[in-house]
Amino acid sequence: MVGARPESTIAILEMVERKWGGAEGYVKKMAGTTGEEISKVRRALIVSSGPTSRKRAPTVWQEWQETKRLVDEKAKQGKEPFEWEGTAG
Repeated sequence: MVGARPESTIAILEMVERKWGGAEGYVKKMAGTTGEEISKVRRALIVSSGPTSRKRAPTVWQEWQETKRLVDEKAKQGKEPFEWEGTAG
């Protein structure tokens, strides 16, 4: 199993915030993800709650399928969907 020290995780999150303005800016810049794609992922991950909500929370499998679909789309376009700085060809 792979793990990360809390201070390492915090440092990465701070760097992403500083350089790209957060995770959304990172995936837009580094993976070429569009705002529409981000909205689809956000809708898949966020579920409204309350008496008027009838939507069930997506399962982990459904979330994985949507993420994989987006990654596959980027691969077809010849783009790496998740690149760390300095790893792009």
